Amino acid sequence: MIAHIWTGLALGNLLTQPSVDAPLWLILALALLAHIVLDLVPHWDYTHSTGAPLWAAIDVTISVITIILAHSYLSLPTSVLLAGAISALPDLDVIAAIQPSRRKGRRWFPSHLQGFPHGQCAPRYGIALQVGVIVISAALVVL
Repeated sequence: MIAHIWTGLALGNLLTQPSVDAPLWLILALALLAHIVLDLVPHWDYTHSTGAPLWAAIDVTISVITIILAHSYLSLPTSVLLAGAISALPDLDVIAAIQPSRRKGRRWFPSHLQGFPHGQCAPRYGIALQVGVIVISAALVVL
């Protein structure tokens, strides 16, 4: 979820530059599309690990804190903050589905459905790739 937040923030930041000035509907649509694209990239998916609800709670907490800090300290426009939130929003169906009482819960977002080529790899490589995506995205937001 946190990688989606940062890529959404980066995308929103790039699309709100004066030379681009994309409309909000386009920014949000591309933020959702970015979620699907990132889901294709091999990454560590904690939803298949033991302790998935704990990992989900950590992920959501860090994601919410990121949006709050981006608003408070980076003074990003609302459209950029919305792009970050919208890009991560689809993961809420996954988080709801992995709760102990709903292990076989229904997923709604296209890249979370059975049969979608959702990229997966071992934690060591997947986390390293996710950190790389976050660092690059953060640089596009901050610099």
